[in-house]
Amino acid sequence: MPAAPSPVDARSAPWPPLPTGVVQAGFEQPVELAGMAEEVLPLVVLVPRARYVGLFHCLVTVRDEAGTYQLTRAIEFLGPDPRLLREDEDGPERDHH
Repeated sequence: MPAAPSPVDARSAPWPPLPTGVVQAGFEQPVELAGMAEEVLPLVVLVPRARYVGLFHCLVTVRDEAGTYQLTRAIEFLGPDPRLLREDEDGPERDHH
């Protein structure tokens, strides 16, 4: 039986590809829910700092075990302001008197 696809799925058009080096943490194993149940679980998306350019989109897909139902939603990865990360790397450019 083929492995279940990753919840972070950038293969579907028209979305641009995920930035190089994006990795997910969480949902390594299937999550079972009873019918009509709801649960909030974290999905952590990691981006190497040097490659982070700001907001990007990715698709999250939920499937039933039998493969008879699928729901895909686009989500935004907001993250920090990339300018602040660059300033942090370059050092403070403030005038201290």
